[in-house]
Formats: sequence, C-alpha cells, structure tokens
Amino acid sequence: MAAETSTTCPRCGTRLHGSFLGNICPRCMLEGAGTWDERPESALPDPAAELSEGWQVGARVGDYELIDVLGRGGMAVVYLARQISLDRLVALKTISAPLAADAHGQERFRREARAIAQLEHPRIVSIHDIGTSAGALYYTMDYIAGSDLGRAMQTRAIPIAEAASIVQKVAEAVAHANDREVLHRDLKPGNILIDEANEPHVTDFGIALDAVSAASLTLTGDVMGTPPYMAPEALAGGQRKSSPASEVYALGAILFHLLTGRTPFLGGSPSEILHLALTVPPPSPRVLNSAVPRDLETICLKCLEKEAKSRYQTAAALAEDLRRFLAGEEIRGRPILPPVRLARWVRRHPA
Repeated sequence: MAAETSTTCPRCGTRLHGSFLGNICPRCMLEGAGTWDERPESALPDPAAELSEGWQVGARVGDYELIDVLGRGGMAVVYLARQISLDRLVALKTISAPLAADAHGQERFRREARAIAQLEHPRIVSIHDIGTSAGALYYTMDYIAGSDLGRAMQTRAIPIAEAASIVQKVAEAVAHANDREVLHRDLKPGNILIDEANEPHVTDFGIALDAVSAASLTLTGDVMGTPPYMAPEALAGGQRKSSPASEVYALGAILFHLLTGRTPFLGGSPSEILHLALTVPPPSPRVLNSAVPRDLETICLKCLEKEAKSRYQTAAALAEDLRRFLAGEEIRGRPILPPVRLARWVRRHPA
C-alpha cells in the first residue's frame, strides 16, 4: 500500500493526511467565508497588494496612519490605524480594488457602513467615520484588542457555561439589529470578536440587508454567507429568504460548534451541506459531548429546527432562554419528541 502523504494546513498549521481532500483542513474549509477556495493562502489574491502605495502600512490616509494589517479577504482589507487628531487606535476597513471599480461593490460597502451606523449596542462594533482616499472607500470603527471566537476555539476549550453566555450576549446584539430591520446574514465565530475582558462583539455586517436594500439591490446566484452556519431556507432560496429566524439558526450553529467542536452538518460544498440540512437532523450535542446539559441541548436543537416557524422566532427569545438556563431557571423551549419529529420528516418527504 502506498505511503500516506502528509503536510500542514497553510491557514492554521493542522497536520494534513492523504485522506483529506484539498489543500486545507476540513475545519478551515468549513470556517471559510463562503468562497470554498482550496488554494493555499499564499496563492489567494491579496487585496492589500492591489491597493495603491497610499494604502501600504506606514502610509497616512486622511486623519489616519496605517499601522498594521489586521485581516484581509476577497472584498476588503482591515488595518489597525491611529487616528492622528485624537491619538487613538481604530480599525480601518477599505474596499479592495476590483470592488472599488464596481458600482455594486461600492454600494454594498456603503450599505455595510449605513447598517452599522444605525446600531448602537455595547456588543456591536461601532462605526466612527467614512471617507475616500487614494481612490478607495474606507470607514473606521472600534478597534477590539483580542481575537475572534473562531481563533479562540482553536486555542482553548471553552467551558459550557461560557459558551452559553457568549451566545446569549451575541443574541442580544443580534436582536438589537433585527429590531431595526437589519439582518447580519453571516453570523459565524470569525465575525465575533472577543476582547481582553472576554466579552463578545459582533462585527462584519458586510452582507447585511435592510428592508430597503433587499428591494433595490440585485444579488448574484452565489452563496453569500458561510454555509455551515446558514439556515436551510437561506442556503436554498438565497439571502432574500433570510429572516430573524434564520439568524437564530446561525446562533444555534455557533452554539453547537462551541459545545461539540464541530458544525452541525459537515460537507465539502454548499450543496452538500444544504442536502444534509434539508434531509437529516443534526446530531445530538449530548452524543458528541456528554457534558452538555439537557436543557442547553434543547435550546441548541430548537435553534436548528429545519422549519423556521419551529425555532425561536427572535434572537431576543433565544437570549432569554439562555439567560434562564444560566440562572438555573426553567427554560421555555421544549424538546421535540420522536413522534413529532417523525411526522415532520414525513411532511418533508411525501411518498
């Protein structure tokens, strides 16, 4: 038998064996930003490299001095910057060159800034300023020193009570946004920043839609979001099918990941995850981790119900049940009994 090949994932350093498909580990593939690109990170386009010299580290952009690159993706680059007039650190996000030249990309970036600007909540990263420099749009926001939840999950085991508390606080922030008709639409561990006091903050409303935007903007057929955390209706019908109940599903998927170390449905493509999300129930968190309390499993699985009407209808309702769980009170969610679950399966799979 041929010897098994082995290398390391270029994103997280995990050892890869010949049984793994692609050039990155399954966890990083499932944590991806919905692009499902298996090229090594060094082979991916660097938006920072596409920007003019005015956007290199050390340059001055308006009232801001660029200190370091905090993150990059296909759409944008986020810098650590110093606001010179106030002598404070901020995060500065700028649109990548290809999107800067595209009217839809510019509108999407402005829409993100508008969405954040109308939200004032201690668990949502606040926006400070928006402008244009060296031919590119940018906006500045709070700089959260720390890490994102995805990286935190890779470096330490998060206790069950802490996991429930994180999701409760994030759910309160999401409820604030939803009450103002803003859907995040890409809730995932990588979009939750954990500060030095271990408090969560929701960031990256890059594909958020409000009621007006949903009616006026045309989206492509691409999956916008991160499939392992997307509700079945969002995966199947596009983000226009998203609702507050879809946000609840994403929060449940994050809670599931925190409790079990994996996402509810493992698949190598959006279509495979969609098939699983539509046809099979998620695994029991208690089967994957026997330390998970029954009430917390009930809350988690209620979030992950396939039919939106069977979930918590709002993030606020989810946050309240998590508060009750953490306080040792009786939760309002009830486990779905096997006969009811079977009847629902039959309705989805008529003869």
